Amino acid sequence: MNRHLSYFTRSNQTVVMGAIYFFGYGSLGTWLGFFNLFLEQRGFSGKEIGLILGGQQAILFFVVLFWGLLADRYGNKSILGIVAFLSLFIINAIPLQYSFVAMLLMMLGWAFVSHAQGTLMDSLVVSYVKRSGKSSFGAIRVWGSVGWAMTNFLVGYYLKSHALTDIFALAFWGMVIYFIVITFFVRGQERDPQQPKFAWVQFRTLLQKKSILFFLLILFLYGICVTPINLFLNLYFKELGGDYQIVGTAFGLNALSEIPLFFLAVSLVKRFGPLRIIIFSMFVTMLRLLGYGQISDPHVALILSGLNGISFSFFWVATVDYLHKLVPEEWRATGQALLWAFHLGAGVTVGNILIGYLYDFIGMRAVMTFDAGLVLLVLVFVTGYSKKYGSNSIASAEGTHPRGMV
Repeated sequence: MNRHLSYFTRSNQTVVMGAIYFFGYGSLGTWLGFFNLFLEQRGFSGKEIGLILGGQQAILFFVVLFWGLLADRYGNKSILGIVAFLSLFIINAIPLQYSFVAMLLMMLGWAFVSHAQGTLMDSLVVSYVKRSGKSSFGAIRVWGSVGWAMTNFLVGYYLKSHALTDIFALAFWGMVIYFIVITFFVRGQERDPQQPKFAWVQFRTLLQKKSILFFLLILFLYGICVTPINLFLNLYFKELGGDYQIVGTAFGLNALSEIPLFFLAVSLVKRFGPLRIIIFSMFVTMLRLLGYGQISDPHVALILSGLNGISFSFFWVATVDYLHKLVPEEWRATGQALLWAFHLGAGVTVGNILIGYLYDFIGMRAVMTFDAGLVLLVLVFVTGYSKKYGSNSIASAEGTHPRGMV
């Protein structure tokens, strides 16, 4: 048995890396897309849902930094295994919480062990690709989107005849497989000693450059705007009368549309430049939000999920590419941390809390239209930014392959 396992881990590490993404994101897909519906079924208000989601998002940057520093010292495999193991206990405890305070504290605990898993998986795989020369980051990372899409489709269908609380049991068993793959099938030390490290002292230097500071502020505002088409999409489809299967299909289509456009985005950024692609992505997102605000049939609204590849894939690849050109090569880890802090951390946190409050008063369709107006405002800012800084703010046009950083 051990001899066969040893042969598998030696000769099929690319498959193992893909399996980590598949089961890691697949286990998340079994419950995250339905979590707001679970909270509402539990009796939580929109304001409370927004605070729960916003609270866990607020600590993202510090959690990623904490586990990242440990991974630098002890290796990505070891730390990823630890956080995966801790996740098994928390996912079982989430459905046992009934009060707002208890649920908020439990989700903060979940955020503490889960937020870092995406970056740790990325670091693990990037290190493997560099060391082995086999496959590419994008070709392996795509299995995360496949896992997320597949589980959303399947769980949506499953919930037509089963209790909503089953999502946590399904997630648990997916995480068990995820933990087993990390612990028993990943071979060797995956720490990359040449990977640039985060340094606090670099913050002040980078933020003193206006082109970087203004760009990060744009990312913060845009993080607020896109929150309705992320985890709040389930409440939107519920408002339209959609069932669990439609919710699962919506999140599944979101992920499937990202897969080909991640690769297409790379060539488009090289041809047209990152700022043009960012503006185009934001414009499509604005139209998508407007469409959600006008549509009343959940089946018709599913069509707009197909635009998520432009809303997310184009935006993320172009943003990482542009930010890496603004930041010196040796400080790119710090630049990546700033992207997470301003957009996924602060921006999405404010967006979650704001939308939670608005949902109680005006409903999700009106929230979609409201956020479309916010995107229009951001488009004005980013267009002005492009005219002022687009051509002269990049000290070096040399950049790493963007797929290696998303």
